[in-house]
Amino acid sequence: MIQEQFSFLYQKNEDKIYEALKDASTLHDLSNKKYGEFNYIVHLVSVLDITTKYGSFIVENEEQLVALCVAACFHDVIEDTPYSLEELRTYLTDKQFGENVTNVVCEIVDALTTHGTTRKERHSPAYYEKIRSVWGASFVKMADRLANMKMSYLFNQSLLKMYQKEADIFKINNSEIPLIMKAEYNAFLI
Repeated sequence: MIQEQFSFLYQKNEDKIYEALKDASTLHDLSNKKYGEFNYIVHLVSVLDITTKYGSFIVENEEQLVALCVAACFHDVIEDTPYSLEELRTYLTDKQFGENVTNVVCEIVDALTTHGTTRKERHSPAYYEKIRSVWGASFVKMADRLANMKMSYLFNQSLLKMYQKEADIFKINNSEIPLIMKAEYNAFLI
């Protein structure tokens, strides 16, 4: 999809996406989840921003665009809050995102949280195999990692060093990740 079409469709769905962002942030706030010294919305906005920057490379239609953006908003909710996947499904249904968007968002979020409750588990072959098997999950995972690396570069060099050490483990090699996105990630490895 060309960037202009992506931007047009994003703007068309902006209210729904921002409502998802606000609601995901609220769930993190209720769990007292912080992003370093910042409210967690800083991280969610960063992941969504990266998603909108590179999303046109992988989406083919409006439903995929909405699903990818909403998954970016909710990517950490199951891992970081008491919210369950079924509650996320109910939320998306209640907000009338549609069955296809709901299913894609839940598949992405499930792929990112299954096989990975600890840092060690999140670096297992089974974890990355599951991510690669679900459309959009590799992309959202890369957007999440890029957001973390950018913030670490600015505010926590020791955390950045940890991400740099994990670079060999954190390999999401598939065609879903645009080369320009990989290049931005690789810039933090220098």
